[in-house]
Amino acid sequence: MDTELWTPALNLSSFSTVILHFDHYFYYFTDEIGDVDVSVDGGNTWINVARFQGAVVGPETHTVDISSIAAGKPNVIIRFHYYDAYWDYFWIVDNIRVEAY
Repeated sequence: MDTELWTPALNLSSFSTVILHFDHYFYYFTDEIGDVDVSVDGGNTWINVARFQGAVVGPETHTVDISSIAAGKPNVIIRFHYYDAYWDYFWIVDNIRVEAY
């Protein structure tokens, strides 16, 4: 399995602080990876800001300060990328919230 969930493009050009919050449950078996990535060029390139691998995590609320990447940028996309999953395990992501000020 290799699947992605993308946010719509976000205009964060007026903000100096950007915090990503999300609830998730990462249930791991062997090689599964759950990456949280940020793009500032419409999805052409990605910067990894969190990786879940090798342990059962959650359910929990996770917070990532993405200010150094996303603040002041007009075309920001956040993606949740679940891949290298060959078994019947999962990554649940919900309640995604971007706090910008």
